[in-house]
Amino acid sequence: AINARDKATDVAEQAARAGADQVDNRALRAGGVVVLDQGAARVRADSFVLDAGYVPTTSTSANTVTVRTSATYRTALLGIIGINSIDVSGIATASPVTGINGVTP
Repeated sequence: AINARDKATDVAEQAARAGADQVDNRALRAGGVVVLDQGAARVRADSFVLDAGYVPTTSTSANTVTVRTSATYRTALLGIIGINSIDVSGIATASPVTGINGVTP
């Protein structure tokens, strides 16, 4: 069960980072401003979570992506005492960074 929660959080972290990579290229080229393409960020993050077998809940702002993952984990040993499944979830937030020093816009 602990491993399942850790995996749910790991998937949320990776999905948030994948979403944070979706920068609005037009805004970047026009004025050097790093802003998320919020629609593309949600699509990318949700796709990552779904591919990993979890249910996504994703929210974005101009510079952050927050991803929550959830799933039902089938137990093995806990079934002996009548606990056949548990709900697991993870949450993570990421922001785009630029430059070699990782400056957050």
